[in-house]
Amino acid sequence: MEYLAELVDALPAGVVATDPATQSIVICMEGLTNARRFLSALRGAANTKPVIVLKAGRKTAGNKAAQTHSGAIVGSDDVFDAALRRAGVIRLYNMGQLFAAANALFSHFRPRGNRLAIITNGGGPGIMEAANKGAFFGKSPSVGLNIQLPHEQKSNPYQDISQTFRHFFARKYMFVRFASAYVVMPGGFGTLDELMEALTLIQTGKARKIPLILVCSEFWGGLITWFKERLVGEGMVDPEDIDLIQVIDEPEKVVEAIFKHYESRPFGPLPNEHEMMLNL
Repeated sequence: MEYLAELVDALPAGVVATDPATQSIVICMEGLTNARRFLSALRGAANTKPVIVLKAGRKTAGNKAAQTHSGAIVGSDDVFDAALRRAGVIRLYNMGQLFAAANALFSHFRPRGNRLAIITNGGGPGIMEAANKGAFFGKSPSVGLNIQLPHEQKSNPYQDISQTFRHFFARKYMFVRFASAYVVMPGGFGTLDELMEALTLIQTGKARKIPLILVCSEFWGGLITWFKERLVGEGMVDPEDIDLIQVIDEPEKVVEAIFKHYESRPFGPLPNEHEMMLNL
């Protein structure tokens, strides 16, 4: 809304981000009058707490309505979307998503502890439901990142937090942006797409180096062999790139490998990693 930029101007920089009584920030807006200052404040806030934004004016009709209502300059939606991603802000696209996200944030579901795991996956049936169910009835928060598909992907009921996406790229961004480890089970083209996205971002230094574990050596063995013989053999990737992948069959050893990676560092991004991930 029009007063948002004025609010940012009126408050000292970072006051909302550092306010201990403010645990999360939910914004429903139309446009900006001071974009630079507003986005700077968003970046500061997103470093310390969840920030979600719903913005009007994505389409021509909405753009005109926003200008009529508040006189705000809505601007290019693609530019605004890119700016939010760079700031580390989660963008929502309808009121249903806004209320669902607000409900999750205001439920005060804030797990704590040094050995904490948040299980996140597609939120669908089969192996995804099994992972969500184990977390749901265990000690870990269970998060589902669902995708709207015409013939499959029905959300399972074992999710503490459930988010549905229309586009695969936005869903993959959420996986990459907040992951501390990837545990990849046997799957089809969608699984391979997500695996290759994560592997490419780590290899190219666009995402931080975190455990990437393939479960079921019988299933993945042929692919790893092909990587070594074809990709490494023909000089498409370096031999050390293959070391970014671990193949582990036993659940206990999967957990052990993840915690071993974080023995001497926190689970969250280090300052240099956070800056790198702003450019995802």
